[in-house]
Amino acid sequence: MKVKAIVALVAALCLTLAASAQDIKPVKDRDSKKFGYQDKSKNWVISPQFDKAKRFIDGYAIVEVQGLEGLINTNGDWVLRPEYNSIGKFDKLGLCELMVKVDRTKMYGLADASGRIVLPPVYQSVSVSKGEQIITARGIDPDNGVNEPLWGVYSLSGEEIFAPQFTYSPTFRKGVASAVSGFNGRAGLIDNAGNVLLPFENLAVNDGYGKLEALTTDFTVRSYDSHLNVIDELRSPGSVKPYDTFGDDVRAAAWHCGCVGRRLHSNNVRAAQMSRSTAGRAASLSHLPVDWGYGRFIRLEPEIDPKDHPGRMEHPYNGQFYTLRALMYEADGSYVGVVSDWGWLEAEFPGGWVYSCEGDQKWIIFEDPNYPARQRGNVIDLPDYNPIDGGDVISGLCLSNYDLKRMQNPSYRAKREQEIIEGENVGITSYLPHPAPRGREEARAIKETMRSPLFRHTYYLGDVVNCELRSSGDDVEVLLSDRLVCHFIDRFPEMSYDMEGDEEIFWGPNNSRTVAIDLEQADHSGSEFIEDDLYGSNRKYKIVLNMYEEDGRFLRTLAEAPCIDFMEDGVIVFERLGIALLNRGRGYREPSRRIRIPKAARIEPRLSLIQGLKKEPGQTEPHQNVQVPPPENMRTRHDRH
Repeated sequence: MKVKAIVALVAALCLTLAASAQDIKPVKDRDSKKFGYQDKSKNWVISPQFDKAKRFIDGYAIVEVQGLEGLINTNGDWVLRPEYNSIGKFDKLGLCELMVKVDRTKMYGLADASGRIVLPPVYQSVSVSKGEQIITARGIDPDNGVNEPLWGVYSLSGEEIFAPQFTYSPTFRKGVASAVSGFNGRAGLIDNAGNVLLPFENLAVNDGYGKLEALTTDFTVRSYDSHLNVIDELRSPGSVKPYDTFGDDVRAAAWHCGCVGRRLHSNNVRAAQMSRSTAGRAASLSHLPVDWGYGRFIRLEPEIDPKDHPGRMEHPYNGQFYTLRALMYEADGSYVGVVSDWGWLEAEFPGGWVYSCEGDQKWIIFEDPNYPARQRGNVIDLPDYNPIDGGDVISGLCLSNYDLKRMQNPSYRAKREQEIIEGENVGITSYLPHPAPRGREEARAIKETMRSPLFRHTYYLGDVVNCELRSSGDDVEVLLSDRLVCHFIDRFPEMSYDMEGDEEIFWGPNNSRTVAIDLEQADHSGSEFIEDDLYGSNRKYKIVLNMYEEDGRFLRTLAEAPCIDFMEDGVIVFERLGIALLNRGRGYREPSRRIRIPKAARIEPRLSLIQGLKKEPGQTEPHQNVQVPPPENMRTRHDRH
């Protein structure tokens, strides 16, 4: 009852002030050229003394003196003295925004109707949640080591609930909000009483619609009940435990610089015997005598060297010494053991590096994980052998001064940690199986189309490559690559967490993974998608490139395209993807790395043309150049249902 009475009293007071304020208006005095306020009888109620003046709203008026704004009441008393570049209107909670300029930077704060400063104008942004009755503000906090603006949380009276520490402004619902730490880039759950309900150890936290989920750093989706007890866990397929920086600046900076921190498979790391050749240097390659298991990989990781090993590298800022260890991991990123306890990068050459390590061994490391599978012979020339100066970690790990110095910035360090987690796992949602056809007509269209030779063909290492298209008169020039790099966009439903990046496709420990074309219903209805002109439906379809394990099990989706763009002489081109498929059937001839296709040969997005069941007048059969492989080349399809 007391609260209702106070609210009613405040409302009545506001109405009274508003009514009285309507009777006075700002007027400019002819003599002094100053503004004051007169009543209906043109009597001065507030004497002319302001450079500018605005009308009264809810009993308050903004006035200007010497270029700065202040706030007065109907008696002409200062509520806020003229010390601000601008003052906003009072909101329903009785707060107004204050703004001052510091050099060219605008700083914001809040004040209430009594003139009390709730938040001083030292913040770059201020947000008030009326429904939750909470304030968030973005500013610095040097006392706590926050020298870059981060978001804090405050009560309506200005009391600090959380000091500036969040990357984004927390959005509260029923007193609870997910938030991202500005110190490590991880997400947690907080409440408006200042409690941390879930620690800041997650990539994302979803607390909407009565459902609480967290996406952990190993890409496990963890569900909680109302008491924050874990009720379900589901790990995303294809994810691995990422490279751990252990809080070390050198480890954080060196990830993916050269060959450091990259996954090295049995395909792209070889033991080597170095020799001289007419080209300068050469290397005789042999398999590394370690237990590779299935899908295991090696990673070169810089670590502090306590034993003065050969090739140790000095940290230029603290004098600490480092070595480059070779560690083995399972396919899921779990630790297996040490392959080499110490080592250093001896040299680099186009497409790879030379690593010297424990036991006077030398390894050749190829940048392309599939490169050795395309090579013939075990001897390679290294004409551009370039020795690496390993005097310090910067030159020895192929870093720059900037790479190492920026790790001392907490904000950038948090971004780097996020980059490592995402970079190690980009494309993991492509491992999720696609849904089966939803209706009878859709299932029939897909089933009939998938019977054509185009969809029955299997593509191997070297058959699926990147390409670049260039216009050349009436033709399209297609430049074929030797490698396949796919761009992935990972979206996690209801987790408000997306990531994207490029990944070079690894064709498996035995280079025996395969790719096939599938047909699926499109989620959109744009004109670029394949039109159903055979079965009378309004459905649209798309082409999907799927990869399979060597035993035929579905592995992942590499890319989706609305349609095939060109198909000529056994080469299928997806212009939007920048990917070409080389159909190596009977009578196949290896195409040039540069082929020309008439622009008029572009395939229209129609199901009949994709099936090859219809021919337009004067048009050649669209599949005339597609070769049907013998039965032994057929790959086992995965169960789409």
